[in-house]
Amino acid sequence: YLSLDGNNFSGTIPDVFGNLQHLERVYLNFNDFNGVMPKSLCTLRDDAVLKDLWSDCGGYPITCTCCTVCCDMVAECNEMDSQKGN
Repeated sequence: YLSLDGNNFSGTIPDVFGNLQHLERVYLNFNDFNGVMPKSLCTLRDDAVLKDLWSDCGGYPITCTCCTVCCDMVAECNEMDSQKGN
């Protein structure tokens, strides 16, 4: 897994995850990322390789249509309805 949560990273998330075919969990929440979740991470979710993808998409300036959990700026995280059971 890749756990980068709570590091105050900022900027966009690079699209470099496509070759990580055994990556099952990614935690990017509680940072200051912005932009759109990289296509390579969403593809891993679509292919059922990546089981958990947490991000600050519940109130931060990041768009994520493939995240399993979205967190907000008050440290609350919620499972996304569209991703339940995936």
